[in-house]
Amino acid sequence: MTNEKLFDLGFEVRRLLSLHGEMEGTNLRAAIRDLLTEVAHVCHERAIDFDERVDAAAEVAAQELKS
Repeated sequence: MTNEKLFDLGFEVRRLLSLHGEMEGTNLRAAIRDLLTEVAHVCHERAIDFDERVDAAAEVAAQELKS
């Protein structure tokens, strides 16, 4: 067994943003906004605090940038 990821979420998100931008004729900023809007909808549907998740993600990203 190797240490390779079976699923690379970062790669897939980047691919999705690119595809969405191409298909909708939007730039990366708009594609990110649209992705976050959909994540907000999912959070609302499942009674998850979207703002808290965004704050937690920002903390994790900041830590990853330091590493």
